[in-house]
Amino acid sequence: MKSPFVKTIFFALLAAVVSSVAAAFYPWPERVVESEMVGKPLFESYDTASVFKIRILKFDPEKEVLNQIALERNGEKWTIPANDKFVANNSTQIAFVAKSLNELTVLSEESSDSEAFVEKGVVDPSKFETITDRSALGTKVILEDHKGRRIAALIVGSSLKDEADQIGNHFVRVPGQPAVYQVEFDKRRLATDFTSWVNPDLFGFNLRAPAYVPGVIGIDDYRIAPDSLGSGEKPNRNYFAEFELGQGRMGITSFSKADENGELQKLQLGPKIERAFSPMAGQITRIPFLDVKKKPSSLVKAMRQSVQSVDDAVFQPLKEIGFVKTGFKDRTFDFDAVGGEVSVRHPDGVKVTLHIGDVAKAAIGDSLQVSLHVLMTAGVDESIFTMPEKPVDPQDKDYLRKLKLRDDAIKAATIRASGINQLHASWIYLVPEDVIEKIRPDVDIVDVTPIGEKADRAAAKGKESKPKPPKVDESTNAAEGDSEAKTVEAETESTEKPAGEAIEEPKEQSTEQLSEGAGNSE
Repeated sequence: MKSPFVKTIFFALLAAVVSSVAAAFYPWPERVVESEMVGKPLFESYDTASVFKIRILKFDPEKEVLNQIALERNGEKWTIPANDKFVANNSTQIAFVAKSLNELTVLSEESSDSEAFVEKGVVDPSKFETITDRSALGTKVILEDHKGRRIAALIVGSSLKDEADQIGNHFVRVPGQPAVYQVEFDKRRLATDFTSWVNPDLFGFNLRAPAYVPGVIGIDDYRIAPDSLGSGEKPNRNYFAEFELGQGRMGITSFSKADENGELQKLQLGPKIERAFSPMAGQITRIPFLDVKKKPSSLVKAMRQSVQSVDDAVFQPLKEIGFVKTGFKDRTFDFDAVGGEVSVRHPDGVKVTLHIGDVAKAAIGDSLQVSLHVLMTAGVDESIFTMPEKPVDPQDKDYLRKLKLRDDAIKAATIRASGINQLHASWIYLVPEDVIEKIRPDVDIVDVTPIGEKADRAAAKGKESKPKPPKVDESTNAAEGDSEAKTVEAETESTEKPAGEAIEEPKEQSTEQLSEGAGNSE
């Protein structure tokens, strides 16, 4: 018979085994990860002025490629090395990302196990080739100092609300560490596309400036066949239109359509013309471009100096993409472009012109959008500076004062135009075709009344060509013949003026509300 001691040991072991099995199958509550990081900044505080490099990596599931962008600071300017060191001048975007990891407070620690990376969507995007579930790839942002030393880095994963949600609480992870945290983060600014980092205000409207005054927009819609560029052949002109741009509003002031001889004739304004240009109102102050091309150094030098005595051979590379220099006008080079031009004359006399070139042959990254080459120039329209009337005494003080004010205004405009030329001198912009179609729409208006002398000639011509009603045979029933004649006259009149289309009277310009945020010039 076993001793009491052995029995005790046996039952103790049995109890331990039963307890272990019960514990394994008992529905214990999920363990809460406790962390001393909760309520504290995820990174040590850093000075945003110490950030000299920004890198963002993001996987594109549709194209199955890793998109990334890198920016470097040179003095006070940020550049994009992959795009010929083009200046990244969207200061709001840069400032947000540079400080986005500073004082980022931890709300909770979700896991300390690397197995949770997939579930929380914080897998390093650079590992896209080795992971099967690519929805687990996060967005990675890296900040470095002037020596390339890492200041802070973060992988931003899934949103706690919805997969597509960009603002709010997200799962995040510091690269190289196993812990997954929850923080509040705005993921929208972590963009890898070129357009998010540059200022689309190519015309220099600066609508947010409190002292901004309305300007004048001109559209010269013409076409030149690439083979005829520079031959002196007359452009195939469609129309010329002018608009006034005010604080948040734009109205058309004149519209001239080319006749069969290519001569422009002014037409009366009305709803048809206004509707044709309504898309331009929300686009003119914001011209997004997908990429840039750097001009040859000799051409850059010429564009910066903007002096008349430059060898025409310097401009030859522009002809290959749809531009040819035609002269020197308004204190800058004048060009013909295969796709016409759009200009903006600012109140201070500075005139900025967007010349529309040929289709970009090279693909822009993975974009399928068709883009056109765009050349920007700036000059001074001296016609808006009224010359004071010359008095009998050329030394009249009031006359001399007005003359000096005019000269000073032209000089100030020249300096500002030179600054704009410095900005655009190095670059050819690649602008999406749909954007060009909005700022220079192809309009086909054929039934609007001309104005002035040409209108009189058009009316006379129409009168001559008006068919005469047939004579009524006197031998036939008079009533029947009269009825026939009236029918012909009614039909003739209806062909001269479409039903419901009265001749449009001149009217005050209508306005179109500019879209919100179109004047982003920061």
